[in-house]
Amino acid sequence: MTLVEFADRLQGVKWQRDREGFEARCPGHDDKTPSLSVNLGDDGRLLVHCHAGCDTASVMGSVGLTMADLFPQQGRGPVPPSTRRAGKGEEVATYPYPDENGVLRFEVVRYEPKDFRQRRPDGQGGWVWDMKGVQRVLYRLPEVLEAAAAGQTIFVVEGEKDADALTSAGYCATTCPGGAGKWRPEFTETLRDANVIVVADADEPGRRHAENVRQALDGTARDVAVVEPAEGYKDTADHLDAGYGVADFVPVEAASAVDTAEASNNVVTEAPAPDLFKIWSMPELLAQDLTWEWVVKGMLANPTFGQIAGELKTLKSYILMFIALGIASGQPIFDRFTVDRPGPVILYVGEGGRIPWTRRLIRCAKAMGIDHPEALPIFPTFDVAPVGSPVFEESLARDLHHHKPVLFALDPWYAYHGPDVKASDLHQEGAHLNRLRQPVEEAGANMLIANHFNQTGTGNNLRRITQAGSGEWVDSWLLTSHRENPDVNAGKFRLRLEVGSRQWGGDTLDLDLNIGSFDHDAGVHDGEITWGIETSAASAKTTGRGRERAKLEIGRVIRDNPGELTRTQVLEMVGGNKATAQHAFDELAEAGSIWCDKIAGPDRNGRMITRSRWLPRLSALPDAEAVE
Repeated sequence: MTLVEFADRLQGVKWQRDREGFEARCPGHDDKTPSLSVNLGDDGRLLVHCHAGCDTASVMGSVGLTMADLFPQQGRGPVPPSTRRAGKGEEVATYPYPDENGVLRFEVVRYEPKDFRQRRPDGQGGWVWDMKGVQRVLYRLPEVLEAAAAGQTIFVVEGEKDADALTSAGYCATTCPGGAGKWRPEFTETLRDANVIVVADADEPGRRHAENVRQALDGTARDVAVVEPAEGYKDTADHLDAGYGVADFVPVEAASAVDTAEASNNVVTEAPAPDLFKIWSMPELLAQDLTWEWVVKGMLANPTFGQIAGELKTLKSYILMFIALGIASGQPIFDRFTVDRPGPVILYVGEGGRIPWTRRLIRCAKAMGIDHPEALPIFPTFDVAPVGSPVFEESLARDLHHHKPVLFALDPWYAYHGPDVKASDLHQEGAHLNRLRQPVEEAGANMLIANHFNQTGTGNNLRRITQAGSGEWVDSWLLTSHRENPDVNAGKFRLRLEVGSRQWGGDTLDLDLNIGSFDHDAGVHDGEITWGIETSAASAKTTGRGRERAKLEIGRVIRDNPGELTRTQVLEMVGGNKATAQHAFDELAEAGSIWCDKIAGPDRNGRMITRSRWLPRLSALPDAEAVE
């Protein structure tokens, strides 16, 4: 069934401007205000969602249909993205969206009967019919930037056809992709200090959209006003086709506070229909570009979304500084890790202060042989706001759009975390981190967070990031620990640096980092920064036969005492090198060879208490022959 066929069975239908969906009164309940959203999925199925709570089956049954009618007719199933079109209709116009450098980012294709679909280049002369990971830009962006620099007035209209009509009349005009309600913070930043006239379509959604754009630009654009077509004409193109000029647009007063609140409520109360999971075909998967790329070879894959975490005073912020300097300058990091993708770096710095941070940057740059740090494309801020707050989201959108970084780094995570999300909750923390990751990913950047939530973790590998949400979320990590007690006054730190990734494996390194002696009068470390780095001898030892024998003994102890022993009790019975046994235990747990459950048992005084006690997965434990 098609959208049009389904719409014919409903009442109160109100189509979206792009004709990719509509709203209607739900037939499943007594609906006075349209509460049913219907959209077209990528595979041609109808996505039906009642915001009042009716299940889809009852909605379909109310108009004499079944769930099977949601899907395209036999033979009209999904097609590969490189060939998929918007459905029925003839392609009548193509609207290219280049970025500020003139590079095509995506296109909007118009069909007749009126329909729209967005597509992006696949890099091989074809198209992918979605917008995943695509930088959104204003229509005719190079012309907009040129006009803004020249002080010309820029018209913001609703739709590419209207923008082209004004351009043909000799004016600079633009629109945002997707139509009404799709204005983004980065579009506002594009029009900073520009003279803007917003032309509203002469209907309620159009006026509401224009007012929202005006409010977004207020205080950023040099001047912004709202107008609409002459009476009797719906949009800009109709207005111009009738022989009217821009001087004939009708001024619209700014909405009152009450009107604005009502408009805002109208926008947010009706959530969009959910997008269903996308199933990939083998040809689609195998047609992808599978080329392996690095940002920093042997440290950070491209793309990466990772964290630096570890024990207290293991110089996590110093290490992040060296990474930032390396990416910004192209210089190798610690004379070991070469930079394959140099470029701008944005740093959100939430502790320590601007002056100490700047001193550190100068000293680290000097240690790397960078003579002119003032020329580096490093852009820090020292302001703090919680992730998810309007000031954080709009600042991040502005910075990503303006600087186009290779790396976005945030130090420390707790300074920007906010109090409303529990850091140890896998689901809450993962969603919170994804809220930060999404705009960074859409901008084509990589992300690295310094996580100080756990400063004394004793586990190995990802167990050092004790906050479950962070540990499960990362796809790469740099974990730091002390190989021996630091000499803080002398500025000498003997560290173990574990570099890992879900994409490429990892390495364990011994990093000797000397940051200069501590000047008690000035309250800072001073002097030359030096380092030495090599593959960890301890790593080679503990990942060899000693660790494998420890795994074998741990497996035997747990197999002989299933559900009876805590981790501490198991390690006491295994004996031997404590660090080796701990590493072996953690690797078995991470691999799922052993697992824990809350089981009641006696404590040292014979009292029954509930503790985490360990059980074996017999088929997953190592055997003696493999070790011998």
